[in-house]
Amino acid sequence: MSNPGVRFLPNTLTAQARLALTGCTASSPSAAGMRSGVMTVRSTGRASCAGAQDIHGKGTITWYGADGRRAGVSTLRPSMEKVTGHNPGDMLLSGRVSKGALAGSQVAGTATPTSNVSICATKGLSTVHGKGKITFLA
Repeated sequence: MSNPGVRFLPNTLTAQARLALTGCTASSPSAAGMRSGVMTVRSTGRASCAGAQDIHGKGTITWYGADGRRAGVSTLRPSMEKVTGHNPGDMLLSGRVSKGALAGSQVAGTATPTSNVSICATKGLSTVHGKGKITFLA
């Protein structure tokens, strides 16, 4: 997730993530052909085990249809105003689609870590695995 790692006290870091978007459904005709995607995000900011602030960066989502063919690309700008949880990793799941497929959509998501994050305060975290949900709202 980051280098240097997230620790008890806030520090400046760079976070990188690669997410598999699966089981996608759409209520909008513009997204009807999108069934899965791969999202890559790179952001910088200040983070601690308790939260994150001053986040800047961008992400890209490559969308795929039910047939496995590329169905579009979206550029995502993370936004701290849309973080709904207390997990610093959620900073990568909220923002706005600035360009491409679903442009203008607000993005809101949360993730639940599936790796041990209880060591954050004592040892820090440089990698976190998780599972979650992300929503795109026009």
